[in-house]
Amino acid sequence: YAKLLHLMKKYEKSEHYYEQAIKISRYVDTVLDYFDLLGDLKKYNRAEEILQQCLQSEMNNELRVKTLYRYALLLQDMKNYKKSEYYYLKALRIAPEDVDMLSRYARLLHETERDAEAEQWYKKALEIAPSYAPTHQNYATFLHDTQRDDESEEHYHLALKADSGNA
Repeated sequence: YAKLLHLMKKYEKSEHYYEQAIKISRYVDTVLDYFDLLGDLKKYNRAEEILQQCLQSEMNNELRVKTLYRYALLLQDMKNYKKSEYYYLKALRIAPEDVDMLSRYARLLHETERDAEAEQWYKKALEIAPSYAPTHQNYATFLHDTQRDDESEEHYHLALKADSGNA
């Protein structure tokens, strides 16, 4: 019910029901859905608190990666780059071929002006999934930001070719 309220943008009611739900059960997907709501509400401290609690619980690697990744994204949004990098790398040790995570980590490196490293991570993601449109789009944005517009245009075209449905 809390998730439905969130989708309906009834945030206060949704938050209330999520709080009730996580008191009853620490089901990781429920906690992560609640985390999404807290991010929408810009309640970053509470979001961080519940993710830290979640990481203390037993879970399989898939859920652990999902939680670590979400935590890294939150910290990146909070501009806590050092801590965000720590959680990206921890998640990437478990799931080194997750191209979305590789691309987002590259973006963090770019945000912290470590462009040479960022480019290596984008290229690694493209090696793993050369036809994955979102990685080409993210890399194209990076190339544009670094004044390499010809290369940027090439990757935008590759993204369109890879997945014309997302154009």
